[in-house]
Amino acid sequence: MSRFGARLLRAAGPMFVLMGWATGAAAQPNPNVLWTNSALTSTITAVDRTTGALIRQFDPGTGNGLGIAVVGNTVYYTARDRNVYRLDATTGADQGIAFTNPEDHALSTISFDGFNFWIGEFTDSNRAHYVTPTGQFLKTISLPLCGDHCDGLEYFDGKLISNRGDNLNPATYDVYDTNGNVLQAAFITTNHRGRGIAHDGSFFYIAESQDIYVYSALTGALVRQMSPGGTMKEYEDLSFESATSMPATSTRRGDFDGDGKTDLTAFNQASGIWHVLKSGANYSTDSVFDWGGGADVPVPGDYDGDGRADVAIFRPSKGTWWVLRSSTDFTGYVSNQWGGSADIPVPGDYDGDGRTDVAVFRPSTGVWWVLLSSTNFTGYLSTEWGGGSDVPVPADYDGDGRTDLAIFRRSTGVWWVLQSSTNFTGYVSTEWGGGSDVPVPADYDGDGKADFAMFRPSKGVWWVLQSGTGYTTYVVAQLGASGDIPVPSEYDGDGKSDIGVFRPADGVWYIIHSGTGALVRH
Repeated sequence: MSRFGARLLRAAGPMFVLMGWATGAAAQPNPNVLWTNSALTSTITAVDRTTGALIRQFDPGTGNGLGIAVVGNTVYYTARDRNVYRLDATTGADQGIAFTNPEDHALSTISFDGFNFWIGEFTDSNRAHYVTPTGQFLKTISLPLCGDHCDGLEYFDGKLISNRGDNLNPATYDVYDTNGNVLQAAFITTNHRGRGIAHDGSFFYIAESQDIYVYSALTGALVRQMSPGGTMKEYEDLSFESATSMPATSTRRGDFDGDGKTDLTAFNQASGIWHVLKSGANYSTDSVFDWGGGADVPVPGDYDGDGRADVAIFRPSKGTWWVLRSSTDFTGYVSNQWGGSADIPVPGDYDGDGRTDVAVFRPSTGVWWVLLSSTNFTGYLSTEWGGGSDVPVPADYDGDGRTDLAIFRRSTGVWWVLQSSTNFTGYVSTEWGGGSDVPVPADYDGDGKADFAMFRPSKGVWWVLQSGTGYTTYVVAQLGASGDIPVPSEYDGDGKSDIGVFRPADGVWYIIHSGTGALVRH
């Protein structure tokens, strides 16, 4: 289907092949660490997930714990009120309130899906909220099999699992879709009290007052029981360290279904039709959107912060951005006037709020104009960086979760990066490539920073200077040929960008999965 669709698009008129890029986490998780908090005190504990041995323990003093989620080096937790609090996962230092429930309901269990939080309500409610890291409440659902006080909720594999109430014995956990529809009732039924739940990819860990029970994620059967160390008991919620820090530069420009993998996407400029083959459906379903046309430039990104790419175009003739929002199931839209006919659109998350900002680079003056989503697109920043024939290559090169201003100067082969971690006052420069090389920055080594990378069409060779080694080593890969369009992105979901090309001559995508090294054709 993908090859046939590509041929149709090519025959109908000019086509953009779209790619999403993501730089992974700014902090790498330890998969062996299980975090938990206490139902009786404010104590937060990290233990070895296999042995239960104590690793570290903090007492922030905020009151009885209910929910916990660890993202990068930050612990997010609730304490029987409307707030979500933060502390440093290494030192335990208080980082204040992350956000507050606007309604008069205490917040309970927390789970992070790689982009946003799922948070259950505790008092007189069976509702769960989908909330951005900046506190924007995107969606609220009900969990119909839970009466109230649902204190065990976890996101896993595109679904939710929740218990039916606080501290029930036996406890029952049901599987839902992310709209609250029941997919499998009573997937796990315990012979003990059940509270918070965490998923490590293979097993579910369920908190009981004194122990933690481990269940198979395939069958729901009990596997083992452990008694963690430390002074804290009355376990409440559980969390493994997330593989992604805040989604600032995980803003996936090509992930329309929110499964953490880039979808195959093409935009027919003549007709204004978008074709999206979703990775979540194994590239078997073609989603079609009629949005744009003529000289419009496709600029997909997560403008609404729901963890999915929005269909969006920039219309140079009017300087207008039109965004069809995924948070409305692609039925509602917003528009912003920003830029002009000679500007180059450079969307990215420059303010680190988890949403794509509207931005342009003006070659005539070398000025970047960024309309910030954190100000509800009312405030902006402007900075002169580059100009003339420089190629804008924005990405998160310093790993702080924000997009950096960057240009590649083809005449000298030098990359110039104005770092967001210095509030755009400090810079780095590196010579890498030149001539007819195509710059393809992305996080190929999975360290949370964009690597300097070039695709040489004449040879079909990729040259990647790795940020993970302090730019002292590089890798070379062979994929592609003259006429191919480079489309590096995160296709296999392993936290590293994959090398890929789209070949207009046959309408085929060729991708080398970083996780396995396998060459895949679509």
